Amino acid sequence: MTDTTLIWKAMLLLVPDNHPAVYLYITGHRYSTETAIKRCTDTVEPLFRGAFDAAKIRKVSREYLKMKGDEYKKGRVKIKPIY
Repeated sequence: MTDTTLIWKAMLLLVPDNHPAVYLYITGHRYSTETAIKRCTDTVEPLFRGAFDAAKIRKVSREYLKMKGDEYKKGRVKIKPIY
């Protein structure tokens, strides 16, 4: 299993469709998407502390949230407001 695959599978478990970071990324503007990537990274990073650097986890977080955004546009992901 590659590094990216391992981080991706952890994201699938720790950042589900109803996670606030997914909502922020999909409905937010420029700064909201950056905040969403940071929140997603902060959620997964403690699991891989020491094994991978933060930049690698941030890159996978960005790809993961982009995939969730694409699924939302296709109607496969339903999101709920945070508030």
